[in-house]
Amino acid sequence: MEERDRALQQVLSRAIGPVRLCQELPVTVIETMQDYALLKLDNIDVKDMQILRRTNSETGDVRAVFIPWPRTSLSTAIEYANRNFSSEDFPIPS
Repeated sequence: MEERDRALQQVLSRAIGPVRLCQELPVTVIETMQDYALLKLDNIDVKDMQILRRTNSETGDVRAVFIPWPRTSLSTAIEYANRNFSSEDFPIPS
């Protein structure tokens, strides 16, 4: 992503979607647990956004959502996605 304007980067990131972004752009893995990974996009100045990615180990399906900062722990990101998006797509690990 070559756009330098932070506001436009944020709009473009949301339009492209978190699944595609974490598959096609470089990311830094903040934390992992079971099927989950909390990611930060590299080289993009969207500091208030992280991506929670879940790769279903049985099917290989990838689900991802934007997680607002400052949820820097994986467990709080999973809880946020479970409450605000889909408890089926983002179940709380046992």
